[in-house]
Amino acid sequence: MASPPKVSVIIPTFNRKDWLKECLDSVTNQDTKGISYEVIVVDDGSSDGTEDIVHRYKKTTYLRQKNQGQAAARNLGLSAARGQVIAFTDDDCIPSKDWLRNGLLALSETGLDGIEGLTTTDKDKTSPLSVLTYTYHGGGFMTCNSFCKRQAIDAVEGFSAARRMRFREDTDLAWRIMDKGFKLGFDPRPKVFHRVVKLSAWKYVRKHIRIQEPWWNAYMAKNHPKRFRQSSEMMLGTFSTQTMHFYLFYAALTLSAFSWAYLPRSAFALSLVILLQNYLIVVFLHTRMRSGIEIGHLLKYPGEFLKLASVWWIAILSDTFWKIAGNIRFMILNL
Repeated sequence: MASPPKVSVIIPTFNRKDWLKECLDSVTNQDTKGISYEVIVVDDGSSDGTEDIVHRYKKTTYLRQKNQGQAAARNLGLSAARGQVIAFTDDDCIPSKDWLRNGLLALSETGLDGIEGLTTTDKDKTSPLSVLTYTYHGGGFMTCNSFCKRQAIDAVEGFSAARRMRFREDTDLAWRIMDKGFKLGFDPRPKVFHRVVKLSAWKYVRKHIRIQEPWWNAYMAKNHPKRFRQSSEMMLGTFSTQTMHFYLFYAALTLSAFSWAYLPRSAFALSLVILLQNYLIVVFLHTRMRSGIEIGHLLKYPGEFLKLASVWWIAILSDTFWKIAGNIRFMILNL
């Protein structure tokens, strides 16, 4: 029998065969001289001919399940993986040619048990209704670009299967691994390009409802109270691309109200107050909570800046309401 591969690459997918093809083109043509690896694609119930695409690639394992979400899909991939190191990416990502080599190098040189790599996106394609993912300092341990030793993942028995978890499952996995004493961190050497996913307003709202972000934020607050309090992103929800329709909705509502009342000077003054608030929020996050967020990062991504420039303080009230509602729901269901 052949010896097990050094790395197992796990890619969950759902109805994105064209994007998956580009992802597999990159993953199966890595600069991996002297490195053995396998690729496992987990089809989460696609109906677009995904299986036919995957079978074109040699040494790629195809697994299929009924639609249960990415956490369950990755667990299925883990059950078949033979590598000492698990590498995660997604069907809407294109890893760099030296992604695997640099991921292993980062693990070796840092002595960490897992690392989150650098994820970039196309800043020119961002919009208020974009779903985009990028990193510049790490901390979310996003599975679009991460490497982890198998023993660390096995120690926590993989991703949480709680109620078909569809959001925060990667951060939840990382925090549980860290609670076991393993060390995780960020390294910019393994690079992945993440596509910008543009949605209509209706699909954007539906996506938010489907993944139930406030519910899973409450789940994280309940199960990781200390780490949750230390996470600026989850405490404030400011830069989460899944809650931005709150910002857009309240911004439109406020502007409409002032237009109806014919109070342009008041509207202008309010806009200045909002922009000043947002600036102070960013400064606070960067200097006091050490999140690494800077004005420059927002200016690079116009869509993200526009989101932040919406009525932040009203959106926070809405987000807080849903977090409280989520916590109450958890207590009722005793999760």
